[in-house]
Amino acid sequence: MAVCGGVSCIIEPRVNVALSKAKMISPDGMCKPFSKKANGYGRGEGCGILLLKPLAKALKDNDQIWGVLVHSAINQDGRSVTPITRPSQTQQEELLKWIYHRYVDPSQIQYMEAHGTGTPAGDPTEAGSISHIVGQSRTSNPDPLIIGSVKGNVGHTESAAGAAGLIKVLLMMHHGKIVPSLHYTEEDSSINAKALNLRIPTSVENWEKRGEMGRMAGVNSFGFGGTNAHAVVRQYKQLARLNCAQKPLEIFVLSAASQKSIQMMIKDTSHQINQSDDTAFHSLAYTSACRRSHASYRYRKAFVVSSLNHLQQQLKSATVTDVARIKTSPKIVFVFCGNGVAYRGMCKLLIHTEPVFRTQIEEIEKILQLHTPINLIDLIENDYDDFTKPEIAQPLLFAVQVAMVSLLGFWGIQANLMIGHSVGEVAAAHCAGTLSLHDAVKVIYYRSVLQSTVTGGRMLAVSNLPVSNVSDRLVPYSGRL
Repeated sequence: MAVCGGVSCIIEPRVNVALSKAKMISPDGMCKPFSKKANGYGRGEGCGILLLKPLAKALKDNDQIWGVLVHSAINQDGRSVTPITRPSQTQQEELLKWIYHRYVDPSQIQYMEAHGTGTPAGDPTEAGSISHIVGQSRTSNPDPLIIGSVKGNVGHTESAAGAAGLIKVLLMMHHGKIVPSLHYTEEDSSINAKALNLRIPTSVENWEKRGEMGRMAGVNSFGFGGTNAHAVVRQYKQLARLNCAQKPLEIFVLSAASQKSIQMMIKDTSHQINQSDDTAFHSLAYTSACRRSHASYRYRKAFVVSSLNHLQQQLKSATVTDVARIKTSPKIVFVFCGNGVAYRGMCKLLIHTEPVFRTQIEEIEKILQLHTPINLIDLIENDYDDFTKPEIAQPLLFAVQVAMVSLLGFWGIQANLMIGHSVGEVAAAHCAGTLSLHDAVKVIYYRSVLQSTVTGGRMLAVSNLPVSNVSDRLVPYSGRL
């Protein structure tokens, strides 16, 4: 995992003076990318931070994934141009060739976030390199390549410019919209966009998903010392978030440093709910659990409630009882049980209301169907109740246990210890990291099939008998057990 980004702050005048003398910045302080009116760039301030993580790790941690970095590369103009601040179309094209001639099909790119500072030399040079390598190489996508630059919106944030451009692209992917490039009109264009097979939007457009990869874009970021960088990002199809109105119950959490403080908090919360007519129940519960710190407080109270009225009743009841102090940091143990606990309609509500739970069941089902055509989702949704068949009951119980751990993990609940009994041993082994999911499903399949061949046995109960009596009763079974 890595935290990456850039920061730009204008805190003293000397840099501005130097850039003015070099005729690099606009007298009116505005960037006008790809416009004939461009007369230098306008300086901007900002901070952009991104968290980079392997996709598999992000999926395991149930993170919100804004995009996937497909490929990236960097090069340097070196001695190819003079002065050092002059852009090199040759080196920009070499950079793009490295990616689009080796790793990425140009036809998959629907949008290009240009460096686009709004300088008479830089914009036409960059447009030319984008056109030659990407815009005119989209054999299976004849539409002009859409380009734009965030600098028309926020200015050139210099050391934060690359982060700003990437974040803009991720936000456009998320909302499915392509935003216009400010200060640009077709009449005042500094490039022949049609000849270059490029197009610069002047109004908000829908960003349609195309192909298996979905929305995909390239991002340019250049340094005035000759360094060129390019990254390709694609949209990740995020797990659909649950409509909160479907959830029948919520957990409302309060915590404080003292008995007095938590009682005051309970009363204040009750009062605030009474005073407000538009309090959103599900949003209130989410804020209490996820937007407040609880770990450092030893007085905690949780309410399982179905509505604001229900919460009000619980809060009133809580004002007359003390909240016990947690003396030490609690340790969490997950216990995975064996056969005999399944019931009709087991976890049916979770299947319908918790996407993380359902997705994990579906993943296990897909692996299980490599061995047997059992459909776990159908068994749960159709209220299956014949749990006498090990080859059905055991995979179902295993799937429910693993999915429950995934859901708890999504909520941030991790076990310090895991214990399993019988069928539960397999789920515990997987959740503890000892068995891969494929291996665990294979074990549970063969275990259940083998046990289904010996279901005619009976349990032997031994009461409080003397050892001699037990020994006498075992004689007829000698050599048979």
